[in-house]
Amino acid sequence: MNKLLKTLALTSIYLASVTAHAATIAGMNFDDNSLANQVTGSNGSFLNWNPANDDTGISDEQLALDMTDANPGSYVFSYDAGAYIDMSFTNANVYNGAGNDLAMFFVGSGSHTGNLASNDIGGSMAFSDLTYTGYNFIELWDVNGDGSTNDLDLSPIYVAYFDLDILGVDGQTALNNFRINIGDASAIPSLLVALNTDSVTPVPLPAAAWLFITGLGALGFISRRRK
Repeated sequence: MNKLLKTLALTSIYLASVTAHAATIAGMNFDDNSLANQVTGSNGSFLNWNPANDDTGISDEQLALDMTDANPGSYVFSYDAGAYIDMSFTNANVYNGAGNDLAMFFVGSGSHTGNLASNDIGGSMAFSDLTYTGYNFIELWDVNGDGSTNDLDLSPIYVAYFDLDILGVDGQTALNNFRINIGDASAIPSLLVALNTDSVTPVPLPAAAWLFITGLGALGFISRRRK
């Protein structure tokens, strides 16, 4: 039985490791279910971090990839007045908890303007008090237009925090849908993260793991019968 208990203990460690998911963004750790992981709509023509797209703009698919890939170095922006991006959390609900509830990452400057609006209950929160995270990412630019990356920039990463108290929402109302209002290149958002969410969506165990656990249970039963 000691051998069986030791095996069960090791199994517990293994299962805990395969169900843990985290994203590190500019030195901060988040559960990856806390990222706004879906772009549900947008208004305006967008550009992104890729110099090849500077004149042509990006597709809706690329906009969604840039805003949901957990990489603060893949940002978007728009020169169109009234440009916005609708973002949704599909893996967790966002709640008004103690202190700040949402974090928005930006690049390039600490003077972004615009607001984050709730598409669930209405109301908006202005970008303010942007904080330099202490992290930068490297941008390579083709300044000669010959296909070579011959210019290097370090772009700083900033974060803005939002407290849902501003919207007057209580602690029991689940929010999932938000609108990032930018326009005229006044903000360069990278991704949106929830700080206060409900319990993490459990990751289903693979079939092999269930068979392994069932087998261990059978071994325990046989061991008891032999005693």
